[in-house]
Amino acid sequence: MRRIAIIVACLAGLQLFTQADARQKGAMPRGADVLPAATVSASPVVFDSIIPGNSANGIGSITVTATEGLPFKIGLDNGQNRVGSDRAMKSLSGSPYLIPYFLYADAGYSIPWGDDGASNRSLPVARIGNGANDTVTVYAKMKTDRLTPVGTYTDTVLITITY
Repeated sequence: MRRIAIIVACLAGLQLFTQADARQKGAMPRGADVLPAATVSASPVVFDSIIPGNSANGIGSITVTATEGLPFKIGLDNGQNRVGSDRAMKSLSGSPYLIPYFLYADAGYSIPWGDDGASNRSLPVARIGNGANDTVTVYAKMKTDRLTPVGTYTDTVLITITY
């Protein structure tokens, strides 16, 4: 992940002049390198209430502000509670029970959202910066079985912006 960085370099040469040289003019070289940059924020995925044995859909969002014209990718890892290569949510009550869930880049739930090999094989979402907030929807699905204990389940997914 890269961070915002603006480097300004000013080079100044200090010359000592005698009184006779006071009319000489000099140039002070200066320049600035503006580096590509991106910032990210997110709204959590919130699932509908679910009855054990059923499935539920959820929606969240990721907002990226990137330098105009900068190609970048938004990658999502498999979360803190992953089991193998699958994402899972853990109960806040301390129960060892996990609920598997899946994140998608489309409303049809057909394009899995991943990080291209860092923790899973699914691809990140590619975008091009527009210099303003670019909000992307995250679609989620989960299914419980009839034995799923009632409670609140959570997971944390790392978002990586690469450019």
